[in-house]
Formats: sequence, C-alpha cells, structure tokens
Amino acid sequence: MHHQTLDDLLHQLDHADLSVRMNAVFTLGEQRAQEAVPMLIALLDNANTIKSPMYVEDFQVLSLASSAAIALGKIGDPRAIPSLVAAYEQGMFSALKGLACFPDDMAFMVLLRAFEQAQHPHVATLLGRRGDRRAVPALIVAMDNPTILVRFYTVRALGRLGDPRAIAALEAVTDDQRIVKHNKTIAQAVQTALAQIKAQHSLDS
Repeated sequence: MHHQTLDDLLHQLDHADLSVRMNAVFTLGEQRAQEAVPMLIALLDNANTIKSPMYVEDFQVLSLASSAAIALGKIGDPRAIPSLVAAYEQGMFSALKGLACFPDDMAFMVLLRAFEQAQHPHVATLLGRRGDRRAVPALIVAMDNPTILVRFYTVRALGRLGDPRAIAALEAVTDDQRIVKHNKTIAQAVQTALAQIKAQHSLDS
C-alpha cells in the first residue's frame, strides 16, 4: 500500500473526489499535522459563508468543514479557535467537539454557553470530559430537564467532575421513587456519580 506523505495529503484537500478530501482531512487530524491548519481553517471558513444550503455542492462543503472542525480539535492549534466559534454560531455542532479539545478559556465558555442555551446531552458529556468545575451549576440546573437522555448524560458529567456541590441534586433523584422504580438506568447512573464524587472528595480532603 502506498504511504501517503504530508504533501500528498495536503494536495488531496483540493481533489475533485469528496471521499478523497474527507480521508485527507481525517488523516491530517490523526497525524496532528500543524502544517495543515491554515488549509483546514479555510475549509471551515468557506462553510461559514453558506447560510442556506440548497445544492449538493453546498452540503459537500458543509460535510468537509464538519470533518475539518474535528481534525482541528485533534491538532489543537489555537489559530483555529475563532473559526470554530464562528462555525458553531452558524449551527455546526461538530465545531463544539473541536472546541472541546482546547484548554483555552474561550473554548470552555462557548461550550458552557451552548449547554446553558440548549442543554444538549452530548455537550454535557463534553463538559464532563473537560474537567472544569465551573460547569457544575449549569449541569445541576439541567437535572430538572424533563428529557431522560439529558438527565442521564448530565448525571454522568457531574460524576466525572467530582464536585460535592452536585450531591444534593443527585440525592434528590434517589429520593424520587418514580425515577427509582421506572428509570433504573438513571438511578444506577446517579449511584455511580455519587460514588465518584465522594471518592474524589476524599482525595481532595
């Protein structure tokens, strides 16, 4: 099998075949190729100009940009942050996944604001993975979300963050017999989260 050099991959970003371009973006992200950052940012910025996609080419551009957002997150070059923020503001969810890879405060605040606005379950997961306990108050609020999926991923995120401020909200779930009886998955997740928090609190003490 032919080994693709960095130059090969960079040239493939302009290939006529979408699948070749998508593969190049993925591989450049996996290789953490800093040299690809300007071209990947250009793919993202190009998609940000499409307000109402109508044609096949528009959707191809958006698909490629979505992959570029993930690749830029893996590479971790802060030059990508403004374009990732702009892409998220245009409605590209994968831009949040890219931003979640950055330790920068700006990236965290975008994630937190996104969760506060929509309480998306996968954003709860991203906040949990970051380990920044400033997300805890917003996650506690989401414990009252009527959607089971949101509550489940919120519980898991709180357990991962290990902040004792979440204990009261989690214990309130265990006191709700309707949840204990009818939503055993949530009940088990709460027990796991409480154990994680108490274990982390013991380490912090």
